[in-house]
Amino acid sequence: MTKEQLLFDLSQSRAVLARDCATVRQELDFRAKVNRLVRRKPLAWLGGAAALGWILAGPKTKTRVVKKTVTASGRTVRSKGTKPASRLGWLATLLALIKFSAPLLKPALTAYAGKRFANMAVNLVK
Repeated sequence: MTKEQLLFDLSQSRAVLARDCATVRQELDFRAKVNRLVRRKPLAWLGGAAALGWILAGPKTKTRVVKKTVTASGRTVRSKGTKPASRLGWLATLLALIKFSAPLLKPALTAYAGKRFANMAVNLVK
């Protein structure tokens, strides 16, 4: 190889490396990704935030439970209590977090799945 060819190859390699580095930076810039997603669909994000807030705040109505106690003298005494809140709020919160994080995790999961399937295909061919 001549000196000119080596310099040309070196400059090409530097250009490819710079392009790949810029792509990785862009993929890892989560703040910019979230900003793009929110600007693209603001009503969905606001609705999701409102729903998440409502779920985290818990139910606004409480079920009253009236307990009757009979004393030794035969009198009935009533005491009021509340029913414990349901655990469904945590499940809904978990599902909402998965739904909102899916667009951010999709590229990483796709790349991982592609590598795994490529390795499986290579192993099958051998």
